[in-house]
Amino acid sequence: MPFIIVQVRTGAETYNEVKTDIHSILVSSLPVEDGLSFTELCQHYSLQNSGRQMPFQQLGYATLTDLLKTMWDVVRIEKQRCYLRVKATAK
Repeated sequence: MPFIIVQVRTGAETYNEVKTDIHSILVSSLPVEDGLSFTELCQHYSLQNSGRQMPFQQLGYATLTDLLKTMWDVVRIEKQRCYLRVKATAK
């Protein structure tokens, strides 16, 4: 009998899960030229995760900004807004 693996989130997200969620939120919000405010990002995160708040403190960060700064390869921060970091393609 084959096994089916189902991933159930318990509310104790890992850094990589949160980073993946943030990336997904930013991608799905395209083409928003003005990016998302921190409030909008947190609202989208909560909607996508059954009402759970962004767990930056549980991950060891004092502020959301501190967490987002570590995700420099996914998020660009300007004036309290989050933008999808788009990698340049080689020509």
